[in-house]
This record gives sequence, C-alpha cells and structure tokens, in this order.
Amino acid sequence: MTAAIDLPDALAAAPRLSVDAEDVVAGRLPIVQAEAAVRLGPVMRIDIPFGPDAGPCIHLVAPELAEDALLTRRESFSSEGGWAPLLGSGFGYAVLNVDEPLHAEHRRMIVPAFAGPALQRCLPGVLAVVDAELDRWADAGTLDLFPAMRRLTFRAVACGAGGMSADEADRAFAAVSVVLDGYDFMREGREAFLARANVARSAFLDVLADIVARRRAGEGRGDGTMADLVVAALPPDGGPRDPAVPFLAILLIAGHDTGMVMYSRALHHLGTHSALGVRLLRELADAGATADRPLSPEALDRLPFLDRYMLEIGRVFPPIVNIPRTAGDDVDIGGFRVGRGTRIAVAVGGVHRRADLHRDPHRFDPDRYADPAGARLARPFRNLTFSGGARHCLGARLAQIEFKSIVSRALLRFRIEPIDAVPVAHGGFWVGRPSRPMVVSLRTR
Repeated sequence: MTAAIDLPDALAAAPRLSVDAEDVVAGRLPIVQAEAAVRLGPVMRIDIPFGPDAGPCIHLVAPELAEDALLTRRESFSSEGGWAPLLGSGFGYAVLNVDEPLHAEHRRMIVPAFAGPALQRCLPGVLAVVDAELDRWADAGTLDLFPAMRRLTFRAVACGAGGMSADEADRAFAAVSVVLDGYDFMREGREAFLARANVARSAFLDVLADIVARRRAGEGRGDGTMADLVVAALPPDGGPRDPAVPFLAILLIAGHDTGMVMYSRALHHLGTHSALGVRLLRELADAGATADRPLSPEALDRLPFLDRYMLEIGRVFPPIVNIPRTAGDDVDIGGFRVGRGTRIAVAVGGVHRRADLHRDPHRFDPDRYADPAGARLARPFRNLTFSGGARHCLGARLAQIEFKSIVSRALLRFRIEPIDAVPVAHGGFWVGRPSRPMVVSLRTR
C-alpha cells in the first residue's frame, strides 16, 4: 500500500477547476463537480470563492470517497475543523462539530432524544406548530417561502420538540437568524457583521441558558421534551456555561436550518410543476386525507409517490451542498495526498448530479425511484441528503415526518402559485440557499 507521503499533493496535482461567486449563487457548482468527476476523476481542486474560508479546497465527488470520509476513516476527516469557519466557536461544540471519539460519546448521550418514544411524545406538539403556522400563511395570502419556512421549522423544533414557550422561541429565533443569515459582503464589512452577530449569539445562548437552569431546578422535567432529555444526559460541570446549552444550540440550528431548505423547495416546486401537485393530491385523497383530516405520520409513510417526491427533492435540492471537513492528518484518498489542515468538501450535490449514477441527473423525476432497481439510488452515500455512516443525521426521521406532514397539509389547504415563473436556482457552497426570493400566492382550496 502506497504511503500518503509518496502520493502527489492534491492541491498541486489534482484537476483544478474554477467557480466564482456567481456560479455558486446560481447553483452551478454541483454540475461542475459532477461533470468533472466523470471526465477527470472524483478528486479535484475547486477553491472557495468567498466567505470566511475563501481559498483552496479539495472536493470528493464519489459515493466511495464520501463513505471513506464519513465512515471508514472518519477519524482522519475533521468535522470540527470543517464547521469552524461557518459556526465558529461561539455556539459551543456538540455532536455536529466535534471529532471522534467525542462525537460517538455525544451521539450515544443524545440519541434517546430522537428515538421512537421521544418522537411519539413530541409529534403532537410539532404538528400543532405546523398547523398554527399554516394558519398564519392563509392570512398572509402572499409570502416568501424561505423565511416563512425558517420560522415554521424553528418553532416546530423549539416549541414542538424542544419544549420552549412561544415567547422563548420568538426571542431565540430573532437572535439566531441574525447569525445564520450572514452578511452581504457587498454592503457590509465582515467586522461590522461579526459585532452584530456576537450580540445576537449571546442573546440566543442566554435564552437557552435560562431554559436549562429551570430544567435543572425541576421546572418542566418529566414532559419528555428535547430539553429535558439533553439536561438529563448532561450533568453540570461547573463551567461558565452549562454543558447542555451548546447541545441545545447546535440541535436547534441543525434541526431547523436543513429542514427549511427542503420543505420550502418542495412547496415552491409543486407551485411551478402543477402536474406533480395533482398526483400528490390524488394520492392523498385516495388515502382519505382532507384539509380538515390530515393523515397521521404512519399513514403518510404508506404513500409511495410522496416518499419518492421527498427523495427527489433531497437529491436535486440538498440542504447541505457540500459537507465541510478538514484533513486531520496527511490523508491518502483517491490517489492523492491531502495535507493536514486542508479544506475538504464532501460533494453531496455533485454526487447527486453524476450522470453515471443517476439517469438524466438534472431532470426532476420522482419516478426514477419507482423501478425496483431504482432503490439503489437511495442507498447510503449515493443519496447524501442526510449525510451518511457514523455521521448520518440524528434528526432524519423527524425531518422526514415534518416533510411529509408540511407538504401534505399545505397542498390540501392551498393552491400554491409562484408570483414569478422564472426558476429559482439552488445555490450555496456549503449550505443550500435559494438564489433569490421564492414568493408565492396562496389561495385556500
């Protein structure tokens, strides 16, 4: 076996391609990755054109390389280093942005919060939030789906699963949105943004610290919320912040940010492709669903076209376009050496767009999964919507329930029509974002 030191340096020797900020916003990066992987091989250099980590980056655009980075040799691919420029250290460290063996330890502690009994306890609260937010949408008539879905998904996780009050959720949401919205580098300097973000981050963490303190004092304990389970799993350690606070912070951020991408995209896509909406409505009606009597999560799981639609939304519009990593040591991968500390992108969008893995990959086609042989398309590492391996999303089951419940309830209640017929690209280098507002009109059926 060739030692890493004897292999060519990926930064110097791997095929090098260029993308600029406009390419990233316009969603062209996964297409560039996919086409290059087929022609030139799955390891390439595409530098990050903007942001706090602008500069050299090695992209891994193959299921087997994703499996290597996320499972087989995950100790060599640092998640902490990968997420550091995006999340910083201000939110703390928990599950998402820690490395092995701490990641496995955190995962064992927190998995009961996402297991079947905990989900069953929180689902009524989650669905109540969904219905209340859809009521707000009906009053609005016209809305931009992306920020509207951000509010819905944050409240669903914070109130429905996390046990926060509406006031607590509103204060936490207002604060964390400042940080997650980032800054317009054409209009604001990074230092000015960081000053605003630091204030907002502190306000967000203060809300969570108050909740944890009350749980420690016994208030709310026993109702089975995520906050209860996290507090029970993490005893206080005498540090300046309770160790449960960063866990709640990271879970709230990861739990709503990825969901809002898929769910808003799903509804916008149905508005622009009415035939798909007709098929979904027919499937829902055949199962006995109405706007007044939505189906349970168990019944929704029995609807094959809804399931295929969810898979295809995740393939074409993945919430994480590239999973960020850094090389923890000199790593040999795909015939190259990647030096310690090098930025690495595990190319979710690129794998999803490879023509040798997915027939006609740029076409949105839920029926690609209808063929029994199509089941392989949803296998781990070919489908990276919820990451994979030891890093598979803990909240994937909750996200799937939310997706099917939100899409079915919204479709049964509203006729969704985009205000602008021009397609909205799926942009973003790391985290998926629409290239412009997704404004729709909502008419009650």
